[in-house]
Amino acid sequence: MEFHFLRMQSSLLLRMQRLFLSHILKKGNFEFQKYKIMSLRNLVAILLVLVLFSCKEEQKVQTTDDVSSFQSAMEKLQTEPGKASAQNFILEVRKKLASETSQDAKLDLLLKGLNVAEEYKMGPTAIGFLMPLVKEYSTIPQFEEHFAKLASALNDIGKTIPGGILVQAYETNFPSGKYLDKLKAKQKEDISDMNQYITTLAENVFVEPDKFGINRVSAQKYVDACEAFAIGFPQDTMAAEYLYRAAEMARTIKTYPKALSIFDWIEEKYPNFEKTPTTVFLKGFMLENELNNKEAAREIYNRFLENYPKDDLADDVKFLLENIDKSDEEIMKMIDQKSNQ
Repeated sequence: MEFHFLRMQSSLLLRMQRLFLSHILKKGNFEFQKYKIMSLRNLVAILLVLVLFSCKEEQKVQTTDDVSSFQSAMEKLQTEPGKASAQNFILEVRKKLASETSQDAKLDLLLKGLNVAEEYKMGPTAIGFLMPLVKEYSTIPQFEEHFAKLASALNDIGKTIPGGILVQAYETNFPSGKYLDKLKAKQKEDISDMNQYITTLAENVFVEPDKFGINRVSAQKYVDACEAFAIGFPQDTMAAEYLYRAAEMARTIKTYPKALSIFDWIEEKYPNFEKTPTTVFLKGFMLENELNNKEAAREIYNRFLENYPKDDLADDVKFLLENIDKSDEEIMKMIDQKSNQ
């Protein structure tokens, strides 16, 4: 199911003109109707690009101050236990996670953060640690426990749609699981037909829409459901497709960090998915045109050309890369000059 955003900002039109011009310069004609950068589906995806970049900093060598800050927070939690110390410790855990590259070290930090969040009954915070534990560490002994805790915690905070999907996934993955009865008791959603359930959520996005044609509450529920499906059934043939649709919807309702994180998820976990090259392209396109982060866009474009040199979008990425430092006025001038020849 495709999702059509009803507004198209001038900056997007201008950048689309860049891609038109790329083909004009190469083909020597002005028949815009022959422009075939990609399928209509991917063209619609580009026009949905309204993203606020959640910047991923370059990995840095951990400084002495970083270590001492973490150690101090941990010691304070031990000597002065309490909610304030716990929150400070969790803050330091998150800071270390942002710069840590070792998977083993990340696992240790996630477990420490989870233990503190649970001890001090920080439900949403605990979910923030459980999500990566379930997504990234399916081979550790605690995986089933973490899976069950995530499903339970989501239901506890009222996220019954992703919570229900994960209960269903737990039953599928652990049919004799020791947490099954407790989880089934918490399940409030009827999810006997998973794909039909998600399809219905998608249809609800257009029921009682706002002025932009979208019901934002239903849209967020759809995004949550698609993510939960990919977490619960990562090997399913629909997992990557649901994530791609969720990213489209997240951009449409302007939950920008979410859209970017889902694109990262697709690129990392589903490199052979047919839409992964388009996903990488869209990330660069969004960074350049919506977030005005040309350096980050340049990095993405270069990675695209390195990983997908024969993709249908490769020539267009080259053109965008070559002209990334040109101003809007310069681009318009190029278009006007060519059209007047």
